[in-house]
Amino acid sequence: MRSDWKIGAKNGKSHNQIVRVGRESGFYPNGSLVLGIRFEFGQTSTAGHAIWFKHVGAMSWQDRMWSSNQYSKKNDYNWHTVDLNFSSDFLSHIKNPSGYIKYIMLHFSSEGGSLTTTSEVKIRNFRFKWINGISGKTLILPKLRSYSDRAQIHYIA
Repeated sequence: MRSDWKIGAKNGKSHNQIVRVGRESGFYPNGSLVLGIRFEFGQTSTAGHAIWFKHVGAMSWQDRMWSSNQYSKKNDYNWHTVDLNFSSDFLSHIKNPSGYIKYIMLHFSSEGGSLTTTSEVKIRNFRFKWINGISGKTLILPKLRSYSDRAQIHYIA
């Protein structure tokens, strides 16, 4: 799974788009290892109908969804950090011995304004937040694998 993406659009109306990351290949981390997610986002325009980052979510192997609170359209071109822990209910659910994160969802919007605008939102440095390993031990993360192998949570090398 990549750690950087960009979503672009030319909009003159309000639209919403959800991008599912991990539908082709990814880590599909075992639920007992993951705590949350962290990444940065930035937009290339603040004009009306410019695309902006609105939500992030995670889907479990049993199609239970976790979602962040809604973000607002930014009035700048800076990088903004998203550093989130999953809810305790979602963490309890994915800690099932068969549990894993099936994919991450990024929600983008072009709501607001009245102009036709070409713009992008860039996502960079996407990372899962992992549990702390046992002192003196190494935490072994799962290998990248195809979507068809996503349920094989014990793949480590």
